[in-house]
Amino acid sequence: MKKLISLFICVVLGMTLIAQERTVTKTMKTGVYYYSYTGTSSDELVKTTRDTIDFLFVYQSPEFVKKISLLVEMDTGSVAAADGEYVTFSLFGKEFSSDSCTYTQIIAAANSDVVDSNDEIFTTQVDNYTTIASYTVATLLDTTEVWPYDGAASAIDSVLYTGTNTVAAQTITPFDMSYRVYRLRAILQSSASATEGTKIAKIEFKLYTD
Repeated sequence: MKKLISLFICVVLGMTLIAQERTVTKTMKTGVYYYSYTGTSSDELVKTTRDTIDFLFVYQSPEFVKKISLLVEMDTGSVAAADGEYVTFSLFGKEFSSDSCTYTQIIAAANSDVVDSNDEIFTTQVDNYTTIASYTVATLLDTTEVWPYDGAASAIDSVLYTGTNTVAAQTITPFDMSYRVYRLRAILQSSASATEGTKIAKIEFKLYTD
């Protein structure tokens, strides 16, 4: 019973919180790590009638994904561009197409620049390595001081903890970006009327692997 309730909630959330008016699905065959998609007239984002479009890229290669790069080219298409209009993009991943409720956010929602002319470009990328900057730590220069340290001035005491050592920058792997299905969600923002909007003219989606 609990599983049925959870499934029902999941379906409701999927229909309300993240509903979209159009979904485009493209499969990247085994050995393909780059996909270029050319938008059509159906990829025009228009307020109220089609303000959200999902682009699904199905990844079929076995390699571990280390980095993702994304470029989106927008223009006004056949609709008028509104003043201050922009598009929000976000990227999610999940393992199976049939699983509708387990998307993991990979790239948080980010806004494009204002789309007031053709060929407006939005780019972003993310990798699974986060750099830790180099830092310094105190170094024990002399180990002959009698413990405990007595606080008295002496040649040994004065240099006991005055040295430093630089620790080189390091990297860690904070999360796994390897998924079978990647969902790029485009949401139109700030349109004044249903006759205004923008078109997704082109998407370039690139996966970098081991």
